[in-house]
Amino acid sequence: MDIIVDLQGFKSTYNNFICKELAVASICGSVLDHFIFATPPSLRNFSKENAWITANLHSLRWTDGDVPLNKIREVLDRLISENTTVYVKGLEKK
Repeated sequence: MDIIVDLQGFKSTYNNFICKELAVASICGSVLDHFIFATPPSLRNFSKENAWITANLHSLRWTDGDVPLNKIREVLDRLISENTTVYVKGLEKK
């Protein structure tokens, strides 16, 4: 099966990508799943860059989400099998 994975998120104070939203759709367009991740308790800093990202890109708030971020691997493992081709856009998402 071919799927499209899209991630939206923020930058940490160390310029690392922090995933807030994960959407997975089949190549034919049907949505397979969608998650909004909670901010890890260890990350409390919200920069001006992240405020701009919220206002101008995805409208996600730093405090949005109910799925623990440490579950992202479990979520991806459940959705992506060994024979799955995954398409993403952007270098940070590879």
